[in-house]
Amino acid sequence: MKKSTIIILSLFLMASIIATGLMFGQKKINIQSVENQIINKIDVAIASPDLSNISNNNIVNSKHFTPIEKDIFDNFYKKLELPGDIGEIKGAIVPHHLLAGHFPATLFTYLEKQKPSTIVLFGPNHFFTGQAKAIATANDWDTLAGPIKTDRDVLNKLIADGSLTVDENAILDEHSI
Repeated sequence: MKKSTIIILSLFLMASIIATGLMFGQKKINIQSVENQIINKIDVAIASPDLSNISNNNIVNSKHFTPIEKDIFDNFYKKLELPGDIGEIKGAIVPHHLLAGHFPATLFTYLEKQKPSTIVLFGPNHFFTGQAKAIATANDWDTLAGPIKTDRDVLNKLIADGSLTVDENAILDEHSI
């Protein structure tokens, strides 16, 4: 292959990569803009007494646990189109990001029908806090869907066998669950 052909193909490839980056980079900015608009609403949502009607020390409730306003949250459930019976759910991996809100809404709708006695939720440690590999809270959760009680029997068994450690400070600002 001629040297000039290789140079022309290389330039074309680089131009294609740059054009693709510009196209998708703009979409990323738009998504970031949406995220920023939502984040700007968080403080308002948190301050609303309608969203935080439970206020005692046994409830996990921080700015990170109400990522959206209640009407946006409820809208995920209104727009669901469930494909029918999917059988027993034994495990699921679901994103916690607002842009994927229909995934957790679908999962929780199916779980509500199955009425499991215990659900174990895992999430990443976004802030790398705490000393243990697996960290939990002994507190209940205050969510937009309502309070979720911690199964303390299961929690105590996991603590006893060394599977996890309770660290309230480490989980305080975590938003993945």
